[in-house]
Amino acid sequence: MWKSELDKRLKTDNDITLMALGDVKNELLRHLNSRKDIEIVKMETRYMKNEKKEWG
Repeated sequence: MWKSELDKRLKTDNDITLMALGDVKNELLRHLNSRKDIEIVKMETRYMKNEKKEWG
């Protein structure tokens, strides 16, 4: 399951970039928010990327 693989990788001190779509994205964010030892530094969505293109 992806959660066990993610948790194994999160035990390192490395920065991790994650990409997820649809229902998995929501489940991933719920999983990360439940952990108090994780800080989400940046989150970008397709909507946010489209806004950047429109505003330059």
